[in-house]
Amino acid sequence: MIKSKISFAEWVKRAFWILFTAIILYLLTASVFSTCYLGKHSYHTMSQIVEINTTHTFFIRDHYWLHILVFILFSMLLMRTVKSFAIKKAVFVCILAGIVSILIVCASQYYPKYDQGHVMEIAAALNAGDYSELERGGYFYMYPFQAGIILYFQILSFLFGSSHYVAFQLVNALWIFLTYYLLTKIAGILWGGGYSAYELGTSVLCLLFLPYLLNVTFLYGSVVGMPFALLSFETMLLYERKSKIRYLFICGLSMGTAVVLKPNYQIFLMAEIIYLIVSSFIGRTDRKKIYCKGLLLISIVIGFLFCKVGVDRYLLYLNSGTEVTGIPMSAVVAMGLQDGKSAPGWYNGYHVSLYRDNDYDYVVTDQMAKEEIKRIVSGYSQDITASISFFVKKTASQWNNPTFQSLWILEEREGKEGLAWILQGKGRYIYIFWVNVLQTWILAGVLLYAVMRYKVSSYGELLLPLAFTGGVLAHTFMEAQSLTALIYYPLLLPLCICGYGEWRKWMLDRKKEIVEKGWESKEGQRLKKKIGAGAGIVIVLCVLSYMELFAKIFARNENTGIFNTYTQEIVSEEELLSD
Repeated sequence: MIKSKISFAEWVKRAFWILFTAIILYLLTASVFSTCYLGKHSYHTMSQIVEINTTHTFFIRDHYWLHILVFILFSMLLMRTVKSFAIKKAVFVCILAGIVSILIVCASQYYPKYDQGHVMEIAAALNAGDYSELERGGYFYMYPFQAGIILYFQILSFLFGSSHYVAFQLVNALWIFLTYYLLTKIAGILWGGGYSAYELGTSVLCLLFLPYLLNVTFLYGSVVGMPFALLSFETMLLYERKSKIRYLFICGLSMGTAVVLKPNYQIFLMAEIIYLIVSSFIGRTDRKKIYCKGLLLISIVIGFLFCKVGVDRYLLYLNSGTEVTGIPMSAVVAMGLQDGKSAPGWYNGYHVSLYRDNDYDYVVTDQMAKEEIKRIVSGYSQDITASISFFVKKTASQWNNPTFQSLWILEEREGKEGLAWILQGKGRYIYIFWVNVLQTWILAGVLLYAVMRYKVSSYGELLLPLAFTGGVLAHTFMEAQSLTALIYYPLLLPLCICGYGEWRKWMLDRKKEIVEKGWESKEGQRLKKKIGAGAGIVIVLCVLSYMELFAKIFARNENTGIFNTYTQEIVSEEELLSD
């Protein structure tokens, strides 16, 4: 009986691992052969140019030979001797990332735009006794899930003064430092212990991952909530090893805090729950471990409910006891299944218009949205090709945009000119070139991790892949946005470093075999076959990439003729008009 339960848990773990590997393999292939860029899309009318939108997604062919060359050169570098590093150096790199974030804030001092500006201004208004945004049709009335981040800005307003956005952004630098530090700590817990090179490698990669550093100017719940979600992950892993009560309480409260600050972190919470349920089937005879996992499960549920109920009660207080339901989630899902002006599944205003047209009636809006979802889903079977194309482009627009809208959140904002170099001219080209190569390099490392640790990974290693996979699956149906994908991408950084660590060990072992026994030995012949097979697969993929079916599956050639990836300029206005 015990064996069947243990084998069941292992089966679930491996089934999920295969799913995670398949997702990473798809994203890596897409990143090698194609890329996406967010830019302006306009057309001519008579004598003037009329702008359609500033966030049009271009699907572009990438230079696969560049990514392959980078991987080969880095693999050669990995085989050189690398000394061990102490954990203190990893901390210093995280501090350096925080300092860079502070410099970005000082150089830009950009006033927040769109939703981030709304929530900050609402917080200032509430502190001044203005509750108009909670009235029928107001922003807070339609988006009550923003209560957590608005409360956070209210607290900051008391500390730094009303709407002191530069101070708020400087606090973001602290959150980014903590995010990076916690990622290194998680890497150490999972693979290294006290003085792990994986910790230093993770911290360095975090520093190089510029899109997240540029997020320091983004005053929203994603940056603030991330360290709390990661703190919950870390304390969960620590409690399983040391069973200290403080870890139990911190785990639940920190995840609850993350969720109320940004509802997307519910996916992280679900990752914890799934992990605890699956891993509880291991060692059923060890009652202490089962008791430990049960307490963790209770802790995160209570922590989530405590934080959510607390924020809901505060919202009721602000609104004089009247409940605010906001736009139904079904309307957001319906919008995520429609075409958007930026790309399939992106924002098109459907959920807002539907709610307003129904006079803010939650029940009627929810019913109509569900009918729209049924209509869209029923049409999938009628045009399978169009349906596949929709989800391919939606996925690519979110996960294959290496800038993750990091330039978009900086553009067209009032502030200093300190970041002008990265928003235009050569600085912009260099930045886009760097993040494009870096994204592929990261995904290659994660794929190595998924393949090489398939059979030897611990159950604790499920946490990060579970959360990332949950994010990919959820946003296949929810509203699409590359900026939202940036919430989940940092989870890949420790996995990438571990993957290259495993790859290095494998290459050094093979190198040792060849030095000792030669290429003509059995081991040498076997390695030759593996190298030949790998090269053959790469060559076949390169050839296939020019075929129409491949282009459709990975959104490879959609706008290549009219847009240059690295100059970020439209090549031919005539081709743009015919697009």
